[in-house]
Amino acid sequence: MSAVPSLGDQVHHYGYVVQNLEQTMNDLITRLGAGPFFVIENVPLQDVRSDGESAVFDHSSGFAVCGGTPIELMQIHDTSPSQVSAGFSQSRPHVHHVAWAVPSLEATIEHLDRSGYPSWLRAELGDIRFSYHDASSTLGHHIELHHDSDALRGFFGMIREASEGWDGSDPIRTPEF
Repeated sequence: MSAVPSLGDQVHHYGYVVQNLEQTMNDLITRLGAGPFFVIENVPLQDVRSDGESAVFDHSSGFAVCGGTPIELMQIHDTSPSQVSAGFSQSRPHVHHVAWAVPSLEATIEHLDRSGYPSWLRAELGDIRFSYHDASSTLGHHIELHHDSDALRGFFGMIREASEGWDGSDPIRTPEF
């Protein structure tokens, strides 16, 4: 029996689908001290696929640290085909995914697919590659896998660094790539 790919020692971040990104960010800044948020409007994904076919996943995301934990807020603009739309169809707001960064993305995707957590979306953003897996019947949310890369570590490192000692100024920012 081959070794089971590990999801790692800790969750990478939590992802939430929200109705209104700006309103939710402002609520979390005010009520929970989350921030600062780094917002990417209409995230420019590449090679978006579902079951090997071209797919649409148009969304805007805000990333921050809340209570010491990285979070992602997503406002969905457009999705297709139906399998992708179904992956974002729960009422809003809700916990959408728990994410892990893994050293072997392909091996972990194959393992989750074989284990009954099928991949329903894969995409890239530069050197950041990820996939979503349906774990809702067991966990009530999806699993997001990221390839553990310098680009991913750098982006989330920037978010964590900005949150350390943050004084509440400039609460919503645009990341520089």
